[in-house]
Amino acid sequence: MSSPEVVDGKHPAQGTEHMGNEEKAAAKPATPAPPNGGLQAWMTVGAVWLAAFASLGLAQSWGVFQEAFLSDPSAQQYHGLTSLRLGFLGGCSVGFAFICGPFGNMLIGAMGVRKCIGLGFFLMVFSLMMASIGRHFWNLLLSQGILFGIGASITYIPAIGLPAQWFTTKRGIATGIAATGSPFGAIAFAPAIRALTANQGIPWATRIIGFIILACGVLSLALIQTPSHAGQQKKHVTAYNPFDFALLKDLNFNLYLLFFLLGAVGYTLPLFVIPAFCESIGISRANAAGVISVLSALNVVSRVLTGFLGDKFGYINLICTFQFLQGLVCVVCWIFADSLATMMGFAVLFGFFAGAYWSLAVPVCMRIVGLHKLGSALAIQFLMAVLPPIFILPIADAIRTDTIRSLDLADGQNRRSWIYVIVFSGLCSMLASLLLVPVRLRIQRSLLKAT
Repeated sequence: MSSPEVVDGKHPAQGTEHMGNEEKAAAKPATPAPPNGGLQAWMTVGAVWLAAFASLGLAQSWGVFQEAFLSDPSAQQYHGLTSLRLGFLGGCSVGFAFICGPFGNMLIGAMGVRKCIGLGFFLMVFSLMMASIGRHFWNLLLSQGILFGIGASITYIPAIGLPAQWFTTKRGIATGIAATGSPFGAIAFAPAIRALTANQGIPWATRIIGFIILACGVLSLALIQTPSHAGQQKKHVTAYNPFDFALLKDLNFNLYLLFFLLGAVGYTLPLFVIPAFCESIGISRANAAGVISVLSALNVVSRVLTGFLGDKFGYINLICTFQFLQGLVCVVCWIFADSLATMMGFAVLFGFFAGAYWSLAVPVCMRIVGLHKLGSALAIQFLMAVLPPIFILPIADAIRTDTIRSLDLADGQNRRSWIYVIVFSGLCSMLASLLLVPVRLRIQRSLLKAT
C-alpha cells in the first residue's frame, strides 16, 4: 500500500491521537488543488518536453545510427556488428528506457524529483561519451544500448508524471504538449545524426549528440518546478513507492496494463520495420527516412490535439477510439501500400492516430488509480513497454520468415512477405483498444459522459 505523505518530518497522524473525531477533522489541513496553470506550471511542461526530447527522442532515432554503422566508412573501425545485433542494440536503448520505473521511484524518495532527473541526464551523456570510444559490439551494447536506456528511464518516467500534478482541467493538453518532445526529438536528431556521421564520422557524431543532450539537461533542470502542498514546497504530491502491490488487485488497472503492453507492440513494430518494408517495395533509404519523419510530424500534431480533445470528451473515450483506428489503418492501408505515395498516406494516418497512446497514457492512468498513486502506477505501467522494443524485430523476422515459407515466395523482398507482420501489428492495437472498454464502463456506464 502507498505510504502516507510526511510533512516536515512528522506523520500526519502525529499529535492527534488524543483528539476526538471532530477535532481531528478540524485539525487536518485541506489539500490545495493544483493551480491549473501559471508560469511555474508551464515551465515544468517545458522541462518535461526537453526530457522527452533528449531521452526517447534520441532513442527513437537509432535507425539512423544503425544505417551509419552498416554503411559509413568510419564504421570500419568497429568489430562484430551485424544488422541483427544492431537492431537488438537499438531495441535495448528503447526498452531499457522504461525498465527503471520502480527503482527511479526509490531514487525520488531518497533525493527528490529534480536530482533524480539530473542523474538520468548524466547517465545519458556519460553513455554516449563511452560509446564514442568503444570499438566492439559489447562496448556499444553496454553504453549506447543499456546504460543510455537506464539514464533515459530515470529521466523520462519521473518527469512525464509532473504536468498532471500542476493541472486539473488541462491535464490532457499539458501532458500532450510535454509528450511531443519525443517525436520532435526523432525529427530533429535523425537529420542531425545523418549529417554528423557523414561529415565527422561516427565517434565524433556521438560525442556532439552527447553535448546536445547535456545542454537539454541543464535547461530542463533550470525550468523544472515541483508543486507545493499544504502551503509548503514539497518534492512531490504523488506517492512514489517502488511497487504498490495493492494496485495489482485492481481489475481496471490490470486491464490497463494489458492495454499498454499490446499498445506498445502496435506502436513500436511499424516504427521498426517501415524502413525494411519500404526497401522491399523499391523505396530508397532517404525516402524511407522521409516516411518516418512524416509519421513523427503527424504524431506531434496528434499528441497536442488529443490532449486538448481528451480534456473535453474524456481520456478513456478518446484513447480507445484512436487506438482502434490506429490498428485499422494498418490492416486497411498499410497492407496494400506499394509505392512512396501510399506509404506517405499511411504515415499520415498512422502517425495521427498513434499520438493518443502517449499523450493520454498518463491522464488515463490517473483516471483509473487517482493522483496519489500515480507515481507507483506509472512505474509499473512503463515496465509493460520494456520487452516490445527489445524483441519486436526478432518476432517480426520470425513471422516474416514463416510467411515466405508458407506462401512459397522465392524473393524475400516481396511485399506479400510482410502481410502477417502488418496484420499482427494491427490486431495488437485493436485488441488493446477493446481491453479498455470494460474499464470505461466500470468507471462510468453512461456513454454520453466524458470519461
